[in-house]
Amino acid sequence: PAALIERFVQEMVDLLVSDSLWVREKAKETLGVDLEPRLIGILLRQIHAVLSDFFDKETGYPKTSDMYTVFVEQSIGVATMVLNRLDESKASPSTSKVDIGSLMVLFVEYANSLGRDEQALRIKTAMCQMCGTLMRKKAAFCFSHELRVRNRLFQALTSWTSDGSEDGYHSNTLDALDRLHRDLDVACLKCISVLLDKLPLLLADDACLLYTSDAADDLLCVDLGG
Repeated sequence: PAALIERFVQEMVDLLVSDSLWVREKAKETLGVDLEPRLIGILLRQIHAVLSDFFDKETGYPKTSDMYTVFVEQSIGVATMVLNRLDESKASPSTSKVDIGSLMVLFVEYANSLGRDEQALRIKTAMCQMCGTLMRKKAAFCFSHELRVRNRLFQALTSWTSDGSEDGYHSNTLDALDRLHRDLDVACLKCISVLLDKLPLLLADDACLLYTSDAADDLLCVDLGG
């Protein structure tokens, strides 16, 4: 039964990059809203396994592609819906052994490698919103290296905010890209305020590239029961 459950969740995760938009959205809804709570740990492990393949094994840096970026956007949506369903005051058997910090680092490092087109801005905004939700629900998870992870997230988010002197930023009529920039700025500031709460700051060299190569193999240990 455990193997069948793993296979089912894996196949649903694979559908997040289906050629059909309808299938992608239905898979996201099923995983984020309808999935049995005791399977959430398996889901997060599957997402982590896919994301890990998007990084160069030697350098630890992300290898971007259109399909990878679609998966990141879809899986951030799934993770946000899952986080919203969790009890923020306590861990559950399905999530207590999930090291959520490692998953956040993979998400933020990939998002950080994207440019500033509309899709990239949407992904970064969604990433900020997910991080804010995570910080409220972190008691549900194993959150090893929390301070280092929060520092890395803080460093990335501060680099995502717009320069107020950019053309069009203060114009009376904002186009779609300007609005996305503004939405990202607001999301970044909200998330940064949460990340900085009781956070001792680290040097960039100490905080970046926390989970690469062999270290990534030790990140998630999920009980298939629960």
